[in-house]
Amino acid sequence: MNNASNDTFSKFKEIFKSYDNTRLYRELKLKGFIIQNKELITFSEEEPYVKSNNCINVVNDQPITGKIYLINKGVFVATNIRIAWYSTSLDNYNLSLPWIHIRNMKTKESKHGLLVVMETDKYSGQQTFAFKFQENAEDILKPLKMWQQKFYENPIYSEKIDLTQSIVSENIEEKIIENNENIDTFNKLLSKKQDDDEFIEQNYFNEQSSMNYYKTTNSPKRKKNMQDIVFNTDLGK
Repeated sequence: MNNASNDTFSKFKEIFKSYDNTRLYRELKLKGFIIQNKELITFSEEEPYVKSNNCINVVNDQPITGKIYLINKGVFVATNIRIAWYSTSLDNYNLSLPWIHIRNMKTKESKHGLLVVMETDKYSGQQTFAFKFQENAEDILKPLKMWQQKFYENPIYSEKIDLTQSIVSENIEEKIIENNENIDTFNKLLSKKQDDDEFIEQNYFNEQSSMNYYKTTNSPKRKKNMQDIVFNTDLGK
């Protein structure tokens, strides 16, 4: 696998990790790890709007008979990203519901009083959640609808990423790669030139050495050890 493939794979892993770590921004979660020390674990972009410490989650276990069961008392929290509810006695009994999946919110009469009912869209299973507040249900419902509308106007689906810093980093990385490539090219050319010079120099001296045997100059500076030209009678046979 070349460097380009490695970089692409690494970026893909980072993107998937970021997507996986921010699922609660976009997905309904039941019985998840959303509580720590009896408090809701909030996101970096999350701002709590309201918190009700005495909210009962009401579940209809028998839709045919319409029998309603009170499950547990808990804490209801509405933020700029979602609504959340968690039991005060069962750590794993909770829900996290992003605004984007709430199809309808309304009040509904029951034998336990007026409930706030939330219906989810088909992407989260078209489920229904009902809550009984100590406060007046209508007083709770009105700001909930307002906050949902506010979310639609400025939705938050994940953590913010500094694209400028990312682009700067990529540009720096590209410059470093470009400079390294230029340096490598220069070194290769320099190495090739040195090899060529060495080859020429070696050939020159080798040629000079062999040509000395054929010099016929009568210069007084002729070396004493240089042999006289002798006719070889074997030539031409």
